[in-house]
Amino acid sequence: MDNKIIIGVDHGNRFIKSSEGIYSSGYVESSTAPVITENLLYYNGKYYSIGGKRVKYHYDKTIDETFFILTLPALAMRLSKEGITSADVILGVGVPLSHFQLKQKFINYFKRDNIHFTVYVTLKVPQYFS
Repeated sequence: MDNKIIIGVDHGNRFIKSSEGIYSSGYVESSTAPVITENLLYYNGKYYSIGGKRVKYHYDKTIDETFFILTLPALAMRLSKEGITSADVILGVGVPLSHFQLKQKFINYFKRDNIHFTVYVTLKVPQYFS
């Protein structure tokens, strides 16, 4: 792929942070499209309204898809800033020193191929990313 980007994402228990922005570490999942599409993500057949009440604390953030899903808006913000909809992403993530034994598990959690998702913006115009 011609487009390669590097992005660092801090997976905090309260906020997800990247150089592109910050948002709450929470979402509401739905199998149908909600009326309000601001901060809406569509991934793997489900809709995720990003933000709002944060998820419960996870010592091991790889136990489910929560923090992977919460990473996608940061990627979308970066891709949108670059004016592209597809890229090979080099994702910089880390764990606190007290969680160092989870380092490799956290790295493996994010290693995935061909991720496709849609982020809807305030104007209700979908942007497709892969």
